[in-house]
Amino acid sequence: MSWTTRLGQLVLVGLTAFGFKALLLFSLANGFVEHTQQPHATGKFLGPSLPSSSTKDVFKHEDVPMKPWLSGISQRMDRQNQDFLIFMWPFVDGTRPDAALVFANFAGAAGATWMLIVVESTRKAHQNKRLLAYVFPWGYLFFHYSHAMTTPLYAIWNLFWSPLETTSRKQDYVINRVETVGLLVSQVVAYVIPMALFAAPVPNVLSVFQKQTVVAWYQPWSVWIAVTHFLVTIIARSWIRQPHPEGSSTPAAYRSARSNHRAIYAFTFALAAIPHLVVLSITLTALLFPGLYSSRLTSLLSLQNVFIPPSPWSDTKAPHLVEGCKWLLQWDYITGSTGVLVWVLTRYIALQMSTSREKRASWFGLAGKVLVWTVLVGPTAAAVEILWERDEIVLDAAIEEATLAEAKKAS
Repeated sequence: MSWTTRLGQLVLVGLTAFGFKALLLFSLANGFVEHTQQPHATGKFLGPSLPSSSTKDVFKHEDVPMKPWLSGISQRMDRQNQDFLIFMWPFVDGTRPDAALVFANFAGAAGATWMLIVVESTRKAHQNKRLLAYVFPWGYLFFHYSHAMTTPLYAIWNLFWSPLETTSRKQDYVINRVETVGLLVSQVVAYVIPMALFAAPVPNVLSVFQKQTVVAWYQPWSVWIAVTHFLVTIIARSWIRQPHPEGSSTPAAYRSARSNHRAIYAFTFALAAIPHLVVLSITLTALLFPGLYSSRLTSLLSLQNVFIPPSPWSDTKAPHLVEGCKWLLQWDYITGSTGVLVWVLTRYIALQMSTSREKRASWFGLAGKVLVWTVLVGPTAAAVEILWERDEIVLDAAIEEATLAEAKKAS
């Protein structure tokens, strides 16, 4: 294991510890955990609404009944669904635009992150290693214990066990056509469409009861993605003809693999980048053209309010459930997305270090690229772009080697 990989793992350990502090300990200290118990006690949410002119409070609250459809089979399962609903409802009830923007940004990044994790499990080198091909436990940890703490731990695991750092076989990077179809279809059907339902207005499209039920039962989202992926790949194997035999190392086989990778990365990049661009555009509009919004909306949609949570070492208290939820998800996004970027950069730098000096990318150029992409499209989309570039380098080299080998054989 190279020193760059060890350094990357050390940074990821630090991010995991920071995630524990920023999410769990800060949530306990700022009073957020106490706020989450109130809906259980009353059976209602305290949903913020526009303040009246007769009050000086920032928010006036109204009661929203908490009545999702529950199984009635397992009290523990029902309680878990209710806990998830209590956390998610402030982001999807439509009363706080800043919370909705924070969630949109997080949802894009989390979906893209999980896509990258599943992509790793489908690579040829990892299909033969159960420790890397079986990612269901990581999905369980992801939706139970946060993006911020799970993603860095997965990255450490991947960096430790993956043979990609030491292998010289370009075939080990390849993702076949069936897995490509499975990845794309499962992510659209089991992630993008449910996220669209999260955004559906109440009661125009969904009733309060229907929307709460959708939110509560979508908690194990990685399970729904895995089931869909499994079913799609079974169907795809009988309908899609692999253009080249498994393990083929011809130029045409590598070009086909490169097309598969490009489709996967283009979709994943869009999944992370589009929400970030939309959120960034709205906050910049509020900053540059404040007259377009009321003073309250201008404050809610400010860059600082949407992107920067309070320090986890501060004594700041969450005034109500909505603010506590927002701070937790902001730190979850920041820490988890940084973990993805560190993981991918570790992989990319390891590849660069394995090549001759004249073929290496400029370190200043890499740093500038990461900085620009992070600001414009977010750290997760930046990570996708870097990993995409890494695979392009590998597959372009494979095509060149295979072409030379064929030419030598023909002569």
